[in-house]
Amino acid sequence: MARRRRSYGRARSYVRRARGGGGNGNMKGVIDGVMAGVVGGLAGKYLGSYGQPIGTLGVGWFRHNSTLMTMGGIQLGSMLTGMIGLGGNGNGNGGFYQS
Repeated sequence: MARRRRSYGRARSYVRRARGGGGNGNMKGVIDGVMAGVVGGLAGKYLGSYGQPIGTLGVGWFRHNSTLMTMGGIQLGSMLTGMIGLGGNGNGNGGFYQS
């Protein structure tokens, strides 16, 4: 005859904070922003005025940061619409990062 179990193990439950665990969880946005600035500056040497938006978009993509992806998309879209004459200030960069 098979032996009966008298108790069943419960799944372990834990509570996680909404903003990440610990004091360094709020630094992710700052680190991502610094990375976006550095990558955008380096990419600007090779891609011209498109470097900053593409760098911001790329860092947002690889770091899974939807805010940076949105910012990069807005910047890139503004540059593209300015380039084809649908808006912006007419010089191809849509008002972002003028030098």
